[in-house]
Amino acid sequence: MAKTKALTPSSKVASLQRFPVPKLSRKELFLPVLLFCLALALRVWGLSFGLPYFFSGDEINKREAALQLAATNFTHRNSQPSFLYNSLYLVFSVAKLLNPGLTTVQYHYLGRFWMALLGALTVVVLYRLGSLWDRRVGLAAALLLAILPLHTVSSRYIKEDTPLALMTTITILLVVHYLRHPSRPALLAAALFAGASFSTKYAGLPLVLPVMLALGVSAWSRRREVRAVLADLGLAILAFLAGFFLVSPIYLWHFDQFVSGFRGQWVYSNTGHHDGIVYDPWNEWWLYYIRTGLIPGMTWPVFLLSVAGLVLLVRSQDGWVVTATALWLYLIFEHGRAKPYPFSARYLLPIAPLLCLSAAAALMRLSALLKRRLPSPAVYALCVALFVLPPLVKTVLVADEALHDTRTVAGRWMEQAIPPGANIVVTEPMAHLPASQYWGREWRVFFPERIPELLSARGAEPPPYFVISSFSYQRYFDYPDAVPPWTRFYRRIMQEYILVKEFRPQRLTYGFHSPVIRIYQPPTRTSRLPFDRRAIPGRER
Repeated sequence: MAKTKALTPSSKVASLQRFPVPKLSRKELFLPVLLFCLALALRVWGLSFGLPYFFSGDEINKREAALQLAATNFTHRNSQPSFLYNSLYLVFSVAKLLNPGLTTVQYHYLGRFWMALLGALTVVVLYRLGSLWDRRVGLAAALLLAILPLHTVSSRYIKEDTPLALMTTITILLVVHYLRHPSRPALLAAALFAGASFSTKYAGLPLVLPVMLALGVSAWSRRREVRAVLADLGLAILAFLAGFFLVSPIYLWHFDQFVSGFRGQWVYSNTGHHDGIVYDPWNEWWLYYIRTGLIPGMTWPVFLLSVAGLVLLVRSQDGWVVTATALWLYLIFEHGRAKPYPFSARYLLPIAPLLCLSAAAALMRLSALLKRRLPSPAVYALCVALFVLPPLVKTVLVADEALHDTRTVAGRWMEQAIPPGANIVVTEPMAHLPASQYWGREWRVFFPERIPELLSARGAEPPPYFVISSFSYQRYFDYPDAVPPWTRFYRRIMQEYILVKEFRPQRLTYGFHSPVIRIYQPPTRTSRLPFDRRAIPGRER
């Protein structure tokens, strides 16, 4: 009887190499660790912006849902699947064990820190993905993502976009590895993470396409039998579902919540009724997110480099996966009619790592061409000056700007300069307005088209103050015919009222930071005001 060959340690290592496990020496490990630290440092810089106030209702909802998971038997009725809530719950639980006296503000900061960690981890995964072509490509791609303004800003905010970018990068890493080393376990791993991406945010569903394309391309190139391909397809679908339900087990017994949430996101994306403005991609020439997201979020040099790289990757081994996925996701996001303010560019976060990879591929090609005419030190200096310094400088400026957010500065001024008892007219979400304790005497304006212009006798009351933010009024000026009543409302305030104080960012407004805050007063106490006190639904607090 023949002896069965034992699985030796060397054969175990050999079997592991079927999966994308990096073989790195200590010296080579230094680079991804260094990039991780750089990325984390940039994302933590200014992470406490707005605190102890909370600038975003979305962040508050995510935090509270995570804190209450145990009390609700791990169910939630939010509009997205469960990765963010479940992972935050684990982070909060560990933190509570270490320090039971954590405050709401500290939990909020911890949630943002978790996003920063996931963002920095994406940089390391991208390093590995780029290294499948060349370690220099991996290094350049990871460096660009670490300093990218779009990814850095979004990684400091409690939303699903940052973990979705991580899941997307892992999925594409596994897809490329499957194409190079076809095996059923490799295919199932890619499908599993595609399902986990869908369970991170519903926008992750399109990642099914690269997995299915990879299966088809691999089967065609190897001339596999139809029966075997169908078997792999069925197993891949099961792996996709397993990835989805492992991350969001709530939907196993509350499937109706999944149907409701997915349908709600679908309707929202296709109707765009976020602020009354519906964005038609054809009217924008399918360039809205290039104009408002990629160019300011990557800077012009890196964006142009990424476009060139997408073309180069199509001609490289398995690079078509990166190009096809990036274009596929971009077209889906561009097609959506919902472009939520103040920072719709965060929707592009899953594309950011892929574009950094394509930019790195083009950068390696460009540097090789330049080295034919210039010495290597001059080429390196030129590439750093053109493609590293612009995004790095913008990221540093944005991080520093967060420490001096105009809403914080304006809030302090209001509490010192506005008389006690004065009425504050609020026309927009509090997240866009000054961080202040002053909102005890506020009025809300919900429907300007229903508010008649009436003379208002204020009597002995101090005149009202109109506090407005560019995060709200600017979109109506950009699209003046979309919601005319709000456009007229803001224009009249600016044209007929007295500007008491204006707060502008020290350097730039980008992402979630530092809108222009303007505080107005009617010219006299008997002015014709663009609101009727009786028409206002109610006062807050």
